Amino acid sequence: MGNNRGIPRRGNISDRDAPSLGDVLRRRRAKEWSCRRSPVPICERWVIPPPAEEETEEERTEEIEESLPISANQNQTEDWREAITNFLRHGTLPVDLRERVQIRRAAPKYVFINDVLYRRSYEDMLLHCLSKEEGSQVLKETHSGICGPHQVGPKLHLQIKRLGYYWPSMLRDAFEMARTCKQCQLHADYIH
Repeated sequence: MGNNRGIPRRGNISDRDAPSLGDVLRRRRAKEWSCRRSPVPICERWVIPPPAEEETEEERTEEIEESLPISANQNQTEDWREAITNFLRHGTLPVDLRERVQIRRAAPKYVFINDVLYRRSYEDMLLHCLSKEEGSQVLKETHSGICGPHQVGPKLHLQIKRLGYYWPSMLRDAFEMARTCKQCQLHADYIH
């Protein structure tokens, strides 16, 4: 038996005192996270604007009267961007409680830069917000313009997003455009 020297008994610890594999991994992970800096810059941004100076009751009444729709037709033709823009610029909300909640929830997704409303996409790309009319014009040009490939709904929707545009009914409008395009229907693949 050769010179077999191992760990002396007094250097051993009992299995109850030994750290488990989970403890070791948790400590290592905590040490890594404490040394690592976040790659995403964190900044402070107010979602809800700070309260303004005290207004008189007459000023509040005038603001509410100005924001009320004059007729039903005017309310239907109102641009969808207007309420979000008013909230981001001035901190004003509509009178209807349901609309107030919707705008407060949607506001963090939007940014107002140089009098233009943008929406942040999931890829952190800023999408230029368009009205319904502008959106239909972009849709027509992208689908069947000079170099329009006559793509189907989902691909057309993603193509417009890659071009940097957004409006709320974009996906539905893209499906409708592909479904009603006469050339797409004539040249579609037929199953025999």
